[in-house]
Amino acid sequence: MTEKERALMAIISAMRTLATTPRAVLGLSEGIHIESVMSFPSPHLQPGDIVISASTGIHEWTASIFLKYEDDALLVRELGGEKTCRLHNDWYSVLKGVRESTLYRDAFLTNEQLVFLEKVRKAFQRGGHYWHQFDHVEFPAPHFARIYTRVRWWASNASDEENIKHSKNGYRPFNFEMRYTAKTTIQAVLDALLTHGYGEEQVKQDVT
Repeated sequence: MTEKERALMAIISAMRTLATTPRAVLGLSEGIHIESVMSFPSPHLQPGDIVISASTGIHEWTASIFLKYEDDALLVRELGGEKTCRLHNDWYSVLKGVRESTLYRDAFLTNEQLVFLEKVRKAFQRGGHYWHQFDHVEFPAPHFARIYTRVRWWASNASDEENIKHSKNGYRPFNFEMRYTAKTTIQAVLDALLTHGYGEEQVKQDVT
């Protein structure tokens, strides 16, 4: 997988979470969300934003990095490279909450780490829990991984009380560290998730 392909996959993954973003429920500007831009200059479009051409079909510059305005055009840079292009006569979706630096996080992992990362993703799929979702994995030391979960409708810039009120559930995001080897199985990862609270409400709801 090339750097550009990896970045595009990360964008697709981010966009799949849009239906469960904090913004959709709490009206907050943080979190992954899309702003539509049809006139320029726009306060919703800032240098470094990921822009997606919305009206000219699929082409090399469908997803790119906004650099600056140039007359009646946008100067953009390709994903994972240095080529630039001036885009005209289009309107754009701006993907907020995802920066270019995060698109290549997996590109610097070793093969062993990538294999374990895939096992973690499959463990979440096997668990199949609606509220607790995969977020990301960090590798703080050799053969140690810290697994992060997210919760649907959970806003990082809101209090626990606000989140619980709006999501109407008692689930909280959590993370934990585990040791792994090449022999670590998907089921072992799922067992670790369950041990640390996967699928369990951390806050009892008031049913009155």
